[in-house]
Amino acid sequence: MGKLSAAAASLRNIAFPEWTVPVVIFAVCSFSFGVLLSRLGFFQDDWHHVFYAYWQGAPGLQRFLLADRGPFAWLIYAFFFGVLGYAPAAWHWSLMLIRFMTALMFWLSVRQIWPERRGLTAWLALLFVVYPIFTLQPLSVAYTLHWMMYLVFMLSLYLMLRAIRHPTTYLLLTVLAVLFEAVHLLFIEYFS
Repeated sequence: MGKLSAAAASLRNIAFPEWTVPVVIFAVCSFSFGVLLSRLGFFQDDWHHVFYAYWQGAPGLQRFLLADRGPFAWLIYAFFFGVLGYAPAAWHWSLMLIRFMTALMFWLSVRQIWPERRGLTAWLALLFVVYPIFTLQPLSVAYTLHWMMYLVFMLSLYLMLRAIRHPTTYLLLTVLAVLFEAVHLLFIEYFS
């Protein structure tokens, strides 16, 4: 038990300069998810989205997703298919970047809760990036909506927490937080 507590103590003493935290989060995200991205294809539920987008365009996505997601979910997919096309690698890289941005917003949010605990918040963000509760990262098309709305949800939380800490901009930040949460709920309600 002595070796374990010594290892934990040494981890507690590792600190990142604050400006390096986003770089470290990106590096861990890239190492964890980016190594094989260019070799991955479309899998499982990705194919439904690809089929409707390719053969029926935005109207097909709209009909398909109206029964399965929020009323505006098709807008996210129509945008991403317009930008990324049908290349699997582009979707995988995009999803990894969205996951990185979500982790970054998570880090900024916990920094609002514990501004004096820089090391802890950095470690929490790194855990957030690699925590294996979500194992469907290879389904890049199917889960782009989920990660985009997770990012919007985290942005809403960040703005809410920032509003509490900054009373002079409380009203503006609160209105923005509520608007982002409304967008999240219109697209997908998973993070409510």
